[in-house]
Amino acid sequence: MPIVDINLGSRTFQLACGEGQESHLKSLAKDLDKRVQELAGSIQTNSETLILVMAALMLQDELNELQEQAKSFEPPDTHDVDVAVAETLETVAEYVEAIAERVKKA
Repeated sequence: MPIVDINLGSRTFQLACGEGQESHLKSLAKDLDKRVQELAGSIQTNSETLILVMAALMLQDELNELQEQAKSFEPPDTHDVDVAVAETLETVAEYVEAIAERVKKA
C-alpha cells in the first residue's frame, strides 16, 4: 500500500492509500490545505488543530447541505424531454426541407 506525504498548514502527514490513488489523495490534500490557509487567515488563533477541526466542520456542513439537496432532486420528466427533442427534430426537418426546395429551384 503506497504511503503519501501530504501537507496541511505547517504539518506533514503520511497517509496510506490504495494503489493508484496517490495523485487523488494529493489533490484532496491540496484542496483541504487551501481551505485551511484561507481559514487561518480569517481567524485569530495559532492552534493548527483548531483550524483543522474548523475546516473539517465546514466541509461536513457543505456535505450535509449537498446531501439534503440531493434528497429533493427530481430528474426531469422524460415526457417533457421527449417533447422537446421531437420539436427540435421537427424544426431541423423543416429547415432541411426548405434547403432542399431551394436546391430544386436553383
